[in-house]
Amino acid sequence: MLYLLFIHSNLTEIVLNSLDIITNLSKNIILKDCQYAPLLMEKLYKCLISSNRELSEQALECFKRLVLTNGNEEYFEKMPDEFIYEIVNLLISPKNDIRDSALEILYCLSDQKISTKTRLGETDKLIQRLVALICTNSNDNRISKFAACDLSKLAEIPNILTLIMPYEQELFLAAATDESLTKMLLGIISN
Repeated sequence: MLYLLFIHSNLTEIVLNSLDIITNLSKNIILKDCQYAPLLMEKLYKCLISSNRELSEQALECFKRLVLTNGNEEYFEKMPDEFIYEIVNLLISPKNDIRDSALEILYCLSDQKISTKTRLGETDKLIQRLVALICTNSNDNRISKFAACDLSKLAEIPNILTLIMPYEQELFLAAATDESLTKMLLGIISN
């Protein structure tokens, strides 16, 4: 009933309240056991791209928790390219917690099938933004490390590695200036 209320309601307050409950439960939601999973994911995506900031941020948090649950991978692999592009766009958000959530979702996606990694790595501006986060977040080392982890996972695919190599100089400089990233970044470069 909660899913139906969230999926079919047009009242922002009801959508927000039901989304809040779903988000709190989302670490325990296995989408293949939910008969409304495709509709739920579609509605979450609509909330993510909503102009209502509170709704958008809540949907992002819900996606982050859902992607961490084992068994939900297939639903994220079926998400449209626009979903991935939206997550990539969140990497340039001025809010650290939004960038952090986007990086966590991307990390989980980059840990899936080769076809998903390839699709992710070929997303416009993803590599460029990950490199930028690695190189410019000296005041927030956590984001740099997360971006480096994402990039490292993507570099496992030879086609994606060729897209990363134009940034070799920037990655080498980041590896030389941030000890905590040295091993991971030199691993990417050495490939």
